[in-house]
Parts: sequence; structure tokens; C-alpha cells
Amino acid sequence: IFKNSRLNQRVISLEFIRPDVAVVQTVTTVSDLPPGPDVVARDEKGHIRTRLLQILAKKNGVWKIVTYHTPM
Repeated sequence: IFKNSRLNQRVISLEFIRPDVAVVQTVTTVSDLPPGPDVVARDEKGHIRTRLLQILAKKNGVWKIVTYHTPM
């Protein structure tokens, strides 16, 4: 269902709780979806929109997503 779709994440908040740990909230939009079953609610343009909460950690100089959650 997501083949050839586009994912956009806009950061709305970023908080460093330690120099090597950050909490990031984004507004996420998936667009250019093909027609198909509505297993997820879409807006009037056919996009899927949601907020995403991510925890990132820096290890050996590289930031990685440790976990994420989509609040309902």
C-alpha cells in the first residue's frame, strides 16, 4: 500500500533530556497513496496524518531512533 508514497515529518518539538538522548515530536504526513482500502483514516486530500513521538540516543557519534510511538 505504501509503494511510491511519500513520507514527510515536520519537527514540532525537540528536547534534549541528556546530551546523548533526545525526545522529538513530529507531525507526519503520508501522501501519494494509491487508491485502496481505507484501513487508516485519510484527510480530504487522501493523506494520512498523525503525530509521532520518538526517543533518539547518540552512541559512538551516531544518532539512532531507540523507540517511537504514534499517540491515538
